[in-house]
Amino acid sequence: GLSISGIGSIDGIGGTSTAVKDGTVSEIVLYSPEAVPGILGLLDRPGSGASIEKYVPEDYSVFVRLSIGSFKDLYGEIHALLERELGKDSDFIKEIDATIAQKELDMGISFEKDLLGSLGGQAGFALRVPRIVGIPEMASFLQVKDVKKLQEIADKLPAEEVSFTTSKYKGIVIHTTMAGKVQPTYAFIDDYLVVAISPPVMRDIIDTAKGGKSLLDKEDFKTVFANLPKKGVLVTYQDTGAILDFLLPVLQGGLMRARKAARRIKGEEEGPTDDTLLKIIEFFHRNIQGITGEGVVFTAGTDSINVKQFTGSAAFSAWAPAVVALLLPALAMAREKARRARSMGNIKQIAFAMHLYASENDEVFSVKLSDLYPDYLSSPAIFRHPSSKNDPIRKKEDIDKLADYAIVPGLRETAPSDFILIYERDSLNRGAGRTVGYVDGSARWLKEEAFQEQMKQQKERMEKEKK
Repeated sequence: GLSISGIGSIDGIGGTSTAVKDGTVSEIVLYSPEAVPGILGLLDRPGSGASIEKYVPEDYSVFVRLSIGSFKDLYGEIHALLERELGKDSDFIKEIDATIAQKELDMGISFEKDLLGSLGGQAGFALRVPRIVGIPEMASFLQVKDVKKLQEIADKLPAEEVSFTTSKYKGIVIHTTMAGKVQPTYAFIDDYLVVAISPPVMRDIIDTAKGGKSLLDKEDFKTVFANLPKKGVLVTYQDTGAILDFLLPVLQGGLMRARKAARRIKGEEEGPTDDTLLKIIEFFHRNIQGITGEGVVFTAGTDSINVKQFTGSAAFSAWAPAVVALLLPALAMAREKARRARSMGNIKQIAFAMHLYASENDEVFSVKLSDLYPDYLSSPAIFRHPSSKNDPIRKKEDIDKLADYAIVPGLRETAPSDFILIYERDSLNRGAGRTVGYVDGSARWLKEEAFQEQMKQQKERMEKEKK
């Protein structure tokens, strides 16, 4: 397989990858895998330049354009490909054909000739994230060759399924229907069938088509596509800053509510106290204006696909030190918790081995860790703490000298279950605390003051028992 930075291993597909280091442009070329012959041929279409973009209002956040030459030709080739792969008698193909035939009969049209034949080769989708929480404004675009034929097909839709009302705006007829809480709307604007989520969205698009500012005037959009080819089978753009501007407060509110709920359930002192993610969200929210958009242009031939992307990572790389600074405390804590968990596992294994040893030695625990290897513990690595700076333990005689754990001497299996039996040595605790193992086989992490106090009380109890 081929390994490409940021993608991982791609088995069975050849390819090349290039990138401009400071973050702006990356390019990947992948060659057709033998498992899907003909698929890339379906996408081998001459991509067109900017067209739908000029109808999309300037402040939209997401844009996707597909250019496939002809939907009618594409449908024919997909049908032929399915027949080659599945066989002409495939139940799947028969079911599709039967469904289309029934619709053609109901509406008195030809799916391939009238519907697909009336369309061009371009389709698009655009979305503007809401400025407050709500339904995003969105619209889709289909290039049209025969507006009259498509309007005739729409007029043939059964009234019981969908009923449209009509109005005019700047000379363009808008058709609107109700669907739940939204009002899907369609109109023919120049050579495109536009379907919008509501009449206000449609009017905004008509205003843009009549001379308003579109994506082609948007500075961020122009910056992104200055680094990308203008033509391609698939073109995408997203205004990362606008999307984050909407999402970050939503995430922040969700985190705050989750934290409050956890504290109500568990008690204030047990609630989450790590605000690192909130701090990162707030940091990006403050710096949102500096985030560059992202764009991708996808082209294809009969044997390969080419993906060129503008990532805007140069803007992110400038913030990397600040983000890392916010993350470091959380990463350090996570690393420390992982080390504690591994050390606790070591101590529990040592405690279990101590009980096995005692069962064969008159219920007396060993006073040396080396007594446990190799009869009760198979690996000397168990005697090392995950963050140990000692040399690796390779032989039995090094265990007591290099081990990161110590045994409380003088204990028997009959000792109180809450007596500490094993603990991490001083060199590991750095004054904060240490993990200990008890006679009953349990383990826990104690703050240093609590450990010292418990050891003091345990020593006093042991001396009283001796008397």
